[in-house]
Amino acid sequence: MSNYIKDKIINDDYTCSIIRRAWEKGYRHVVLESDCADAVRMILGQSEVYMGRTLVAAIQSFLCKDWQLSISPIPRACNVCADRMAAFGRGQIKEVVEFDVPPAALLDLVMEEATISV
Repeated sequence: MSNYIKDKIINDDYTCSIIRRAWEKGYRHVVLESDCADAVRMILGQSEVYMGRTLVAAIQSFLCKDWQLSISPIPRACNVCADRMAAFGRGQIKEVVEFDVPPAALLDLVMEEATISV
């Protein structure tokens, strides 16, 4: 297992907190995309490797709730905006920030990603 997966799943419960927040806010159709296919396989129970079992189990528990939650892998090229926003906020922002409209600094990237076929 790569360090990338460990960093994304084991050491960072950000994904779980985002899913929990969506549930608490009443969203009932949620699509979670990750550029870490190995992490997606672990969450969906399609992998024999279960590092960070507690966190994976916590994320899996949300799959059993009464809502539509889909988790799927996407190419890294389609996740540049999310990675850039995460890097910008890392160490600065202690809570989840929601945007109705992407920040102006990312509009070009959003438009570029919209043209990438998955």
